[in-house]
Amino acid sequence: MDAEEQLVYKRESYRQEAADRVLKLLMISKALKMPLDIIDRLKWDMGLPQDFVQSIVPEFPDCFRVVEGEGIRVLELVCWSSDLAKSVVEKRAVNYTKGMPIEFAMHVSKGFEVDKKLKKWIDEWQRLPYISPYENGLHLSQSSEESDKWAVAVLHELLNLFVSKKTDREDMFGIGEYLGIRSRFKRALLDHPGIFYVSSKNRTHTVVLKEAFKRGSLIEQHPLMDMRNRYIHLMNMVKEEKKVITTSGSKQTKKVSDGSEHQREVKDENVDEDDAESMSDSEVEDDDDDDDDDFEGDEENGNVRRTRTRAHKNASPRGNWTRKSNLSPRYDSRSRAGDKSAGESHSRKTRRVSAKLSTRNV
Repeated sequence: MDAEEQLVYKRESYRQEAADRVLKLLMISKALKMPLDIIDRLKWDMGLPQDFVQSIVPEFPDCFRVVEGEGIRVLELVCWSSDLAKSVVEKRAVNYTKGMPIEFAMHVSKGFEVDKKLKKWIDEWQRLPYISPYENGLHLSQSSEESDKWAVAVLHELLNLFVSKKTDREDMFGIGEYLGIRSRFKRALLDHPGIFYVSSKNRTHTVVLKEAFKRGSLIEQHPLMDMRNRYIHLMNMVKEEKKVITTSGSKQTKKVSDGSEHQREVKDENVDEDDAESMSDSEVEDDDDDDDDDFEGDEENGNVRRTRTRAHKNASPRGNWTRKSNLSPRYDSRSRAGDKSAGESHSRKTRRVSAKLSTRNV
């Protein structure tokens, strides 16, 4: 698999695609440059080779270059590309001209519904003029709805630059801090759970672009993601084999004597703990395993839960997200009837057992 991955990196078309993604990332930065430390944390998500500074950067001297900054190395934009300075949302829009409103795709999670007040606010927010993420929107008031829609556009475009359409929340906040809009990113994740989803699986928080997934799988397949999924499948097979071996080993402890049984069980427990630790590390690294899960059906998690909490605390005029519940009288009556019958049955059994015990005592 490693050899196949290296072949993908060596393809001329793929190297051009990787260079375009880096170029778009630099154009989103208002300083037209970005520290290599930040890009280095994103190279896995952007599908860049480990040695992209040595392999990709020198091959495209007309696009970007490495310069020495204030004690740090930065990647600087050399030439602006008007063709690449168009977001995914702009390309999808029909007959779009600058200043026109563009609506973002909304995907409300299963089990939640939007009240009328929030629905009205979403409709008004969607009708606001679309500001490209490649434009400077820092002059907008941080509390304005226009600034919020621009921050959503920047966050949306950044996630589209990643081959997995998701990234670690702290890495995204790191980009936001460098761009000077970290707080606007937080607000975007809190106020727009129909566009973004924050997963908390595997003891980490991952920002996911909802529209890029269908039933938990990426809609647009990528050659690197295909190989990563194959690697995850292989790791899961090893994981299942370890479970089978552990289960068979625990069953054999029942056949040994009492003296050696305790020692055998302690040894098996230690093996299980070691396996759990090694598998937990791989599961944390293989965040792409989340693609197999339908995050729309998750419990009140991530941004939806925080949006509801803040709506209750601050009584936001925008409205809030509410979870659908079964309030059917028929369902409630059946539940009460079932509980009552179960209680009566338990009482009858208790009386019969008491009668038998009293008879034996006599």
